[in-house]
Amino acid sequence: MTPISRRGFVGLGATVAAGMAVGAGARTATAARTTAYRDTTPWQYTVDPGGTASDYFNIGSGYGDGKYDLTMVGPNRFLRRFQGDATKAGKSAEVSTRYAVEPGTGRLAVYFTMTNSGSGGVFTITSNHYRADGPWTYQVAAGGSAEDFFNAVAYQGGWYDFTVTVDSDASWSRRFTGHLETGAASVSG
Repeated sequence: MTPISRRGFVGLGATVAAGMAVGAGARTATAARTTAYRDTTPWQYTVDPGGTASDYFNIGSGYGDGKYDLTMVGPNRFLRRFQGDATKAGKSAEVSTRYAVEPGTGRLAVYFTMTNSGSGGVFTITSNHYRADGPWTYQVAAGGSAEDFFNAVAYQGGWYDFTVTVDSDASWSRRFTGHLETGAASVSG
């Protein structure tokens, strides 16, 4: 299994855009579907090793009127869910993830980068499964960003499941679920 990272999800007026990148390894199949505001079939994507895929989702008049609830799924419980309303304060908030070796343990960790292009706010990361601690809060100034990581491989057998929210907009959230593959034997999550 090849790691997939969510590269971005950003409001673009009457559309939102999502993207993903796949590391070296096998071709990866993913799907995106609406969870609310529209009844359509899933969109299917195949991403080559080292490749990327991106697409947009109309949220204009008649398509949610700014509201969106989009879920991307892939192998090994990979899930990314994006909820919000592009007409509210959350349009200035975003979070992206990446996998990288954490220097303290020398093992893969999932990193979260929270950005705020608006007037600032407090991001909260909450563990849905695999951890009993938290939540963790981060004050992000206007135009600023903050980054933190979680050692999923070192402490949860590679599994993670987090939801990120922002205090300025109750409709805005991002969920990140999956497994960091190392090539070593691991347990099902």
